[in-house]
Amino acid sequence: MARITLELTEEQVKVVRCLRFKKININRSGKDILRTVNELDRIAESIGDEESEPRVALLREGLYDIKQEIERLKAEEMVERDKYYGFDTFDLFGGMKPYEFLAFILGRQKDIIPGTEEDYDGPKFPPEVVEEFEKIIGYIYDRIVDIEDLIHQRCDCGGIQPNVKYIALDHERIWRTEEEFEEYRKKK
Repeated sequence: MARITLELTEEQVKVVRCLRFKKININRSGKDILRTVNELDRIAESIGDEESEPRVALLREGLYDIKQEIERLKAEEMVERDKYYGFDTFDLFGGMKPYEFLAFILGRQKDIIPGTEEDYDGPKFPPEVVEEFEKIIGYIYDRIVDIEDLIHQRCDCGGIQPNVKYIALDHERIWRTEEEFEEYRKKK
């Protein structure tokens, strides 16, 4: 029975409260990808070698890469298991670029480097701000399942609070504050 601890800073709590958590079933997604690949494969075969334009070669190369990824997922049993799920991390920030999202939530728009506000890949920030944003994003990605569990379990208890240590047993995954956990342990 190992303990899992989670303590979020004030900035991390602000960000987490605005994230869009979306669970995806890897099994269903894997089968959808496989079906799409098979359809594209039939199209590539129907084109034939006599019309081997560069785009057909690229299509076949892309299909090969996708098939290799599916084979890797199958080897790890990620496509075959119905119980496996994950989080859609592409849409975690509500369709915004991650740094732009963090700047908006944390009130750091003033740190945007002038003239980069409309760049195609999002506004640019000084290296020290990027490093700070990377720490926040990294922590959230590393603990995304724990954070999502905590948010759902604490929604009726006043929500998650910054600088509060939450503890759960790894086999139960019921999150309690440090004080609640000590009371729980005494009762057990």
